[in-house]
Amino acid sequence: PWRNPEIAVKQLNDMLRFRNSVTADVKPHFQGMMQTVWSGASAFMDEFSEFSGLPFKSVDIATPEVFVGGLIGSMMIFFFTGLAIAAVGRTAHEVVRSRDEHLAWSGSETPRVVQPQND
Repeated sequence: PWRNPEIAVKQLNDMLRFRNSVTADVKPHFQGMMQTVWSGASAFMDEFSEFSGLPFKSVDIATPEVFVGGLIGSMMIFFFTGLAIAAVGRTAHEVVRSRDEHLAWSGSETPRVVQPQND
């Protein structure tokens, strides 16, 4: 959707509105935040290299720091995905339990969700 011209114009207008409404403390960091959100990795690293004055040539996965950082970053994705899935499961369980209680209070003879159908 971000390649759609209408959406790109809307996002640009949102970015300009956000930039005008931020506090003075956030304003110097706004370009970096938008660069992180709306650009690819290479464009972000080029901008970071220009801003910091440190050259960035490549990512060497053979260095221990980069390998461990990549491993931890990858694990975080699975960790937070697992938390989200568990939360959805707990919520679904509570919805089913609440429905069962409601049917039991209303005097229904079949308060369970899964019942055999005799059609």
